[in-house]
Amino acid sequence: MQGSEEEDDSYNTIVAGIMTLNEDGSATYETADNAENPQTINLTLKQTEEGLSADITSDGDFTISPDGHYDFIEGVIEVSEASAVALLEHLPTAATSLNSNNGEYTINYPDELISEWFYSAEAVFNDTGDTLAKFLIAKNLSAVFRVDDDIEPIMIYGSAQPMMDAYVMDLQEDNYVEEDETDAVGGPTYVPRMLVQLSLPKGANMQTGTSDTLEVLLPYNLPYTLTAESEDDSIVTVDENNNVTAVAAGETFVNCTITCEDGVAIIGLMVYVTDILESENYTE
Repeated sequence: MQGSEEEDDSYNTIVAGIMTLNEDGSATYETADNAENPQTINLTLKQTEEGLSADITSDGDFTISPDGHYDFIEGVIEVSEASAVALLEHLPTAATSLNSNNGEYTINYPDELISEWFYSAEAVFNDTGDTLAKFLIAKNLSAVFRVDDDIEPIMIYGSAQPMMDAYVMDLQEDNYVEEDETDAVGGPTYVPRMLVQLSLPKGANMQTGTSDTLEVLLPYNLPYTLTAESEDDSIVTVDENNNVTAVAAGETFVNCTITCEDGVAIIGLMVYVTDILESENYTE
């Protein structure tokens, strides 16, 4: 929240906690009972033809009052240690095991992302340093996975769909500027790619009679299911184990459905098939 344009200065107000949105679009945030500066924020979302907006009222001591009407322009969440820990401690203890009755604990939170999507948080007992639980927290707080060493990763909060839909920016390594391109703008170039990756390890260019197995890469190697089928079995076939076999020269799509928890990604992979290549002979 920022101050109005009529103010000489503006301030960001960042609070860590859980705000549950009711069916009527209303929600309330309250600080903990023992907070040094008790604050309450009441929010009401409204969807109109012009877009999404919010009306906010508040109680408590703020640098400037956040009260007013706001138009929703862009949704960006900056995940902090405080917000991640608040989310974990809001979840049912049956899912997180974060119960101080079992012993006082500390949640360690890293600064760097894993697989460009998750922050890895670990709860450890204060007295022994033993691990209580491990979690993956999506960088936009859309999901939390429990990832203890002795269990298969399982989603305990949110949805995996944002992960399945996400794109990330990759640095283009071969970006360069020719010496005579005096008007070119220097600097790194980034290209978008899907976070969920699908490939044929040996490449999408195949020769007749060869086979390869479809491979999926999810952040943290989360478990998934994959179903695939060829658009043209006369060129490429796909069996129940997702083995792709080149039958005849041509090109066709292999359409794949990748499922992780409640999230689904549908990706089409173009496969190019040629007959056995003949080596070219070069003479000096």
